Amino acid sequence: MERFSKSMEVGDNGRIVLPKEIRNKLSVGKGDEVLFIIENDEVKLTTRAALVKKLSGIFAKNDGHNLSEELLEDRRQEAKGKEW
Repeated sequence: MERFSKSMEVGDNGRIVLPKEIRNKLSVGKGDEVLFIIENDEVKLTTRAALVKKLSGIFAKNDGHNLSEELLEDRRQEAKGKEW
């Protein structure tokens, strides 16, 4: 696991500037969304895209089924039986 450490001062309104090295490593640019995840008194920083990619791998079945498509199809079938 690669590690990087840098100290930054908290500014006005609790703002923190992401160092260029971190922005480059995470491919973060102006307007990109980042997520702060708190686990056991530690803060992890990631991008929304990286988290989605990670989670899609976790929820993928080994037998080739796409769980999100199966869920959508189940919901479509349920909706067909309901009157609006």
